[in-house]
Amino acid sequence: MNGVPTLMFRMGNQRGNQIVGTQVRVVVTRTEKTAEGETFYRTLDLKLQRDHLLSLQRSWSAMHTIDEESPLFGETPDSLIEKEIEMQVLVVGLDDTSMQMVHAGHRYFTHQILFGQRHVDILSEAENGDIVLDLRRFQDTEPTKPTPGFPYPRE
Repeated sequence: MNGVPTLMFRMGNQRGNQIVGTQVRVVVTRTEKTAEGETFYRTLDLKLQRDHLLSLQRSWSAMHTIDEESPLFGETPDSLIEKEIEMQVLVVGLDDTSMQMVHAGHRYFTHQILFGQRHVDILSEAENGDIVLDLRRFQDTEPTKPTPGFPYPRE
């Protein structure tokens, strides 16, 4: 995103209403070795560019900038496998119809993290001005352009 490696994932609301006060938290867990040689599973928070919305009514792409402060800085597809990286996402908010708290969570494993890909655009404008959300392409991705600092996708 804007020339900087960025971890992105998309979420959506399939309900006919809104989820208000939507908040998202993301952590990665990785395998490390302690100074004593023991295996340790470290969990680290990922800072998102935006971790809340007033309401989730269409779709939302959450983004984590992979810079020097990111636990993912310098990682490669091979290093993710070596460190057994796992990402967990938790989304919570208030259903504006039932006024009940709702939540959803998902775990992403190493093989599900795509390097050098971005989500395709799923929002368009109809001739009458309505915004159209094409859920048929919700999971679709397309290659990004490699840069010297982020050479993905590889040919």
